[in-house]
Amino acid sequence: MQISILSANSMGMIQDSPNGILPLEAWTTLRNVRVVDGKLERMGGAENIGLTSADTLQIFGFQPYGRPQALFLAKALSVYYTEGDPAANVTGASGPYTATANGWTYTNLNSIPILNNGTDVPQAADALPVVALVDLPGWPAGWKAKSIRAYKNVLFALNITDGGTAQPYRFANSNLADPGTLPADWDIADPASIAGDNSLAETDGPIIDGEALNSYFMIYKSHSAYRLSLGGNNIFNVQVAFPKGLLALNCVAIIPLKGGRHFCVGRDSIYLTDGLNYEEVLDKRLRRWFYDQLEASLTDLTYVVHNSELREVWVYYVATGGTAIDSLLIYNYIDNSVWLRDVNAPVATCAEFNISDETTFTWADDVGVPWTFDHRRWVELPNNMLQDRMIGIDADDELIFIEAGAPDAVALIERVGLSVSGKDYRGNLTYDANAIKQLNVVWPKVSSPDGATTVQVTPGSQSVIDGTVTWGTAKTYDPTVKPYTNVYSKGRLIAVKFESLDDVQWALDGYDIDFVKAGK
Repeated sequence: MQISILSANSMGMIQDSPNGILPLEAWTTLRNVRVVDGKLERMGGAENIGLTSADTLQIFGFQPYGRPQALFLAKALSVYYTEGDPAANVTGASGPYTATANGWTYTNLNSIPILNNGTDVPQAADALPVVALVDLPGWPAGWKAKSIRAYKNVLFALNITDGGTAQPYRFANSNLADPGTLPADWDIADPASIAGDNSLAETDGPIIDGEALNSYFMIYKSHSAYRLSLGGNNIFNVQVAFPKGLLALNCVAIIPLKGGRHFCVGRDSIYLTDGLNYEEVLDKRLRRWFYDQLEASLTDLTYVVHNSELREVWVYYVATGGTAIDSLLIYNYIDNSVWLRDVNAPVATCAEFNISDETTFTWADDVGVPWTFDHRRWVELPNNMLQDRMIGIDADDELIFIEAGAPDAVALIERVGLSVSGKDYRGNLTYDANAIKQLNVVWPKVSSPDGATTVQVTPGSQSVIDGTVTWGTAKTYDPTVKPYTNVYSKGRLIAVKFESLDDVQWALDGYDIDFVKAGK
């Protein structure tokens, strides 16, 4: 009996539901492949930018008016700045700083970057090119804030420490800023200033972070979210939005979905919100699996990055037993799919950076990487200035485009728990988790630039749903020899996995299997 499994573009990876009842098109493991354009495509590897930066904790992209794309490289004791040249130390007079991993936040008001680390006076880049950061004007003496975020013409300080006293439920807003300038003061006692403060005391937990969303400013505590809107006389209206918060600082990203949404990693679920309502995105797929993977002692290192080019959000986290960022979950908000990727740059951002002004690009210009090995699509212009590029720093302290070179990690596509047993008289598929099946042949629908990419195909079987998989002998699939590979496995549920054997880009559109019933 030959069964065709055509659609690789399902909801991506699923671990929370019993594998024996999943749709045919579902996958139980996806690593280093993405769901795109109706297929599973192997993800690319790193491309060196040509710059180095040791001990960087976080990277923030900045597009100054009339100047090249730029990056801030935030470290524990200092901040560096680059527009494509070797990075320069722009630490302000308040330095050296005392920042920790995932302790920096970045915001932009009137095209003026503001960096904050929760322990020092917030820093601003008030002149270009950046030579040295300056203390945020009018910042109250003795104040510290976990996060500084911009909203309209004001700044918000979240989770304040005042004179050494922690007030994790308190937030404040600055005075209005004139166009092209920073707010002059945070004087909450001055009736001529709109600066003010408030406490979010009606729900449990500290303020974690906040971010503007359409006409609102959202403040996220550990277990709840608040919605702020600007009312008459520049007074902010504050309302409890919903009982969902954030897991850690920098765990919210703005995405251009349905008019604008926040992607949030909370303490018990990952969700999208428009400020009024929320919807969980991993429920019945990977929610329980993901939170079981987190290293409980290091959840404060979790952060998210928006990959705008590919309509994805990347969630960096520490897996159980780890000591630093070592794992990455990716969510595509257009296809509503999710998968995993090996981390080749634990410090990452999404920024326009170091992309030339070339308007034409031919394969002859693609030096260093033969076109047959290049992972990019034919229609891509690698130097397109309209594309954001994922920037990161690898283990050798080198800045890289995270996904611009040949693949550098093993791609794994796996499905276990296939209970399909045949077809009825109308040609509809039937399912039986008790019937024993013998898997004989797999036809991978693999495409690649050179047409000759080899893939390893491994058959497997299970005796019961969610039971241990017994994997058979791996076979090499070479499309230049024959369009299928002979395999052997026997059990009540069928399993199959596909793995890469080289550093060539390839994609899987689906696969066929041939099996026979062998009793019960």
